[in-house]
Amino acid sequence: MNLFSYKGISLGQGQGPVAEDMISKSVVAGEWVFLQNCHLAASWMINMESIVKNINEGVTPCHNNFRLFLSSMPARTFPVSVLQNSVKVTSEPPKGIRANVKRAFIDITPTFFETHRKFFSYFEREFL
Repeated sequence: MNLFSYKGISLGQGQGPVAEDMISKSVVAGEWVFLQNCHLAASWMINMESIVKNINEGVTPCHNNFRLFLSSMPARTFPVSVLQNSVKVTSEPPKGIRANVKRAFIDITPTFFETHRKFFSYFEREFL
């Protein structure tokens, strides 16, 4: 049994109305929505701010299971009110390619390395 339904969209040119429709349906159905790359939809940020405000203030009836997730690079066009009423998670990549590679491999188990030995031998020889 699926406990929740998830929908996602990468914002960009012309995707604002699609995201709006997705949110309006998901608010009623109790689905989760993930809007990626909000910084690319600068002209739509005012609409998004209004949608979030209406949900927050109870103007738009909202199912208890509804969740809205947003991702964005730092941008002046991102609405401050949305940030103030959100739980924020940040991720900063490590500095340099060596640190990035170490971070990428930190959770891989020894068994995984053994089963993919050829690839990692080549990678180590060529890049490290």
